[in-house]
Amino acid sequence: MRKFLLLTIFFACVFSLSGLAQKNLTKGNAYFDRNMFKEAIPYFKTEMENGDTKSKEEATEKLADCYRLLGEFADAEIIYKKLVQRAKKNPNHVLNYALSLKASSKYQEASEEFKKYAQLKPEDPMGSVYIESCKLAQQWLDANIGNEVKNLEFINTEHSEFSAILYKKGIVFCSSRPGSKKKLISFDGGANNPSLDFYYVDLSVSKDSLRVTPFEAGKLSTYMHEGPAAFTTSGDTIYFTRTVKGERDPNKDVVVKVLQIMESHKTPEGWSEPASAFSFNSTKYSVAHPSISPDGKTIVFMSDMPGGKGATDIYKTEKQSDGNWSTPTNLGDKVNTFGHELFPFLYDSKTIYFSSDAHPGMGKLDVFQAKLVNDTWTSVTNLQPPINSIGDDFSFVMDRNYRQGLLSSDRFDSKGLEDVYAFSEFEPIKIIVDGGSFKIADNSMFDGLRYKLVDNTTKKDVSIPSKNGYYTFTPEQSKLYTISIRKDGFPYNKIDFDFTRNTTQSYLDLNIEPKSKSIYVEGILKQEMRDTSGIMKDLPIAGSTVQLKDVSNVLATTTSTFKGEFNHKKEIKAETDAKIIALKSGQKALANQQRQFTIVGDVTDDEDEELDDVTIELVKDGKTLEIISSNILGLYNLKTRLNESEKYSFKVSKQGYITIEMPIDARDYKTANAKNNIFKPIILVPSGEKKSEEIRMEEIFSGPKTATTTPVIKKEQGTPIAVTGSVKDNEENPVKGAQITITENNNVIGKKTSDENGNYTFTVQSGSDYVATATGKGFFQNDVKINTQGSKVSSMNIEHKMSAIVLNKTIRMDNIYYDYNKITLRYESVNMLDNLVNFMVSNPSLVIELSSHTDERGSDEYNQNLSEGRALNTAKYLFLKGIAQNRVVYKGFGETRPVKRNASTEEEHQLNRRTEFKVIKQ
Repeated sequence: MRKFLLLTIFFACVFSLSGLAQKNLTKGNAYFDRNMFKEAIPYFKTEMENGDTKSKEEATEKLADCYRLLGEFADAEIIYKKLVQRAKKNPNHVLNYALSLKASSKYQEASEEFKKYAQLKPEDPMGSVYIESCKLAQQWLDANIGNEVKNLEFINTEHSEFSAILYKKGIVFCSSRPGSKKKLISFDGGANNPSLDFYYVDLSVSKDSLRVTPFEAGKLSTYMHEGPAAFTTSGDTIYFTRTVKGERDPNKDVVVKVLQIMESHKTPEGWSEPASAFSFNSTKYSVAHPSISPDGKTIVFMSDMPGGKGATDIYKTEKQSDGNWSTPTNLGDKVNTFGHELFPFLYDSKTIYFSSDAHPGMGKLDVFQAKLVNDTWTSVTNLQPPINSIGDDFSFVMDRNYRQGLLSSDRFDSKGLEDVYAFSEFEPIKIIVDGGSFKIADNSMFDGLRYKLVDNTTKKDVSIPSKNGYYTFTPEQSKLYTISIRKDGFPYNKIDFDFTRNTTQSYLDLNIEPKSKSIYVEGILKQEMRDTSGIMKDLPIAGSTVQLKDVSNVLATTTSTFKGEFNHKKEIKAETDAKIIALKSGQKALANQQRQFTIVGDVTDDEDEELDDVTIELVKDGKTLEIISSNILGLYNLKTRLNESEKYSFKVSKQGYITIEMPIDARDYKTANAKNNIFKPIILVPSGEKKSEEIRMEEIFSGPKTATTTPVIKKEQGTPIAVTGSVKDNEENPVKGAQITITENNNVIGKKTSDENGNYTFTVQSGSDYVATATGKGFFQNDVKINTQGSKVSSMNIEHKMSAIVLNKTIRMDNIYYDYNKITLRYESVNMLDNLVNFMVSNPSLVIELSSHTDERGSDEYNQNLSEGRALNTAKYLFLKGIAQNRVVYKGFGETRPVKRNASTEEEHQLNRRTEFKVIKQ
């Protein structure tokens, strides 16, 4: 464990009363005994070079321990390996070597060493626990759970930050950053390590204004360590851990520091002077890490008091009628082991979370959950990755209203010794309609989502400010908007909507459609009315019937409360065109309201060639409602919903073609399909071309072509090339139903499906490069590059040869890019990853292993960490696109598997710097 994690277990700063010798080994041991492992390393190294045989042996062992406790496992592994190769086996050397291997995710090798340790020291029950842990850890990596874990970089520093808790509108946490009351002892000018104090960050301010300050101006901080802490639900009482002076150890002639739980109350004058919270606080043992139940009647804590099951146990105490706390009760041997159980979090009366190094886990400390069943704490389960890692994972807390929370860890991507992380189980986004305003909870600290509001008429972005924990905006009525949501820089969801309020028939009329993921909508109905004093105010509307409806069905009905609140508690599924309408008293049911329509279609010239970049403008009463452009396949899709009883018109234009205007009339609504989509094909005629007088505007817009139409003058910006593709397997059999994605410069321009003969067709323009990617059930994907630079042909044929899926066959993924020395995926990677998504969608039962590799430049440990982070971020993108997390195993191999050994050129380094996947289960 790292030095400050040891301090969090006991915060025990042991101060020797004897004099300090000046030898390197003595100096190194002085730092080592105070958990200052980094400072001890140079002294042990010097002793290994210059000491006698006995001192060299001790220095070697201590140096290996320093590396292991600092988390530098690669260096620890090298030294321990030398120690275990000695003829006389030391069980502790074997154990520490195995722990170093396990901490580097080398579970198979670690398991073999743990077996050797179990044989050398059969009386230690941890031997079997470690062996089981290796087996389980690999299984857990192969089947991740649905949590998202992110480093809270705005809090964390190169020092220790841990044990964060949600308080008021922000976070209170412990930190050893400079600025605490007093620094710990140092030797010979060595690094000073600040003590632990409480800090606070207010999350209700804008992200640019986030600022970490001492909690309550440091009023609760002293020259000793403070933290972790717990607050009552009201926030006016704090229970926290403080280091205090313990009793002298007569055997070692040292003064030992112990931990006690203190109590302070908030008064009008500020926080009261902290006092001992319990009568069972002691100077002989530690009582620490409090967590209080929501009702304030139960506190759980960690202690090494006599009579426990192991090194440290978890206990509970209950508040009595006289205000005192009961004698502690041990949570029992299902929770407590012979090892360390600590950092408990009491979620509710029947659920507790805690950390342990003795229950089977990923690495060192892991987070576990236990349930109270028939008055016995049992059902202990490991929370698995990504909550747990190969490092120390502890101080887990969770919001009791949302499936999100905080934990602490010293995992590979931490900025300092220990860092604070946030986690979230993704749930449908909730949109709150508050009168004429819209609100979305700002959970970006947990889920990393970023929001943008797009005005679909002007195509301009509208700012969505975050204040008091919500993104809030007030859109114009009867105007189409899109809420664009991104995560990690990639698309996550889009939500189209428009609304009106306080009409003659309804208090609220909201049309809304999520594109990728489900959402919830709830709200407060309001209408401008005079209050009892005669002042005009937006007052809540009670008793209104509020219906949730799709195109043809009423999905749910509710009634607004006396506060005007409504909530259907029903998801609006992705790609569902939904309506929420709050009827005024006496109005007819929603089924009798007028229907609404959307318009889709394609644009071609009069020789049936698709036209891209055609401007289509929807107009009503001389006001532009929406402007869009056709894509490269000539397709368009208007988002604005049209009311059947109102009049609209189109204005269609493209440079080099005649601009046309055309009303939308009753005949169009009769062509609508089940989803109320009107399909409107548009035909444009080139300008400068003489038209027959017999061509009517209706025919140019949507009618059949006649013999009087004249040949179109081709565009000069590229010659159309008709591409015929065929998809076959390795036996030359046609592949029916293959999905083909056509891209140009990493942009998707079209999708096709192969027919019964494995064929498909599409059109491209000369002068560019394209890629056609085929995916199909039971096959690996296949890419065909199409180069039309300088081409003068009017047609070409391409062929896909699709190979049947073979287990454990490695497939290299080209065009996966990262920023230099970063784990962040670049946008150019989206295209290739989307192809992988299509491949997995086409094969819904298979499981893949993603692997990331670096070149050989940089240290082994750095490259290992870099590759692990890149593999994780690549997997995150797949999860973001709806691929189940138990279908993706991600691993980083650093520089251990180069394609080109001893690479010397940039091209050779690029060969080694790659991302691959293989199918490991069908």
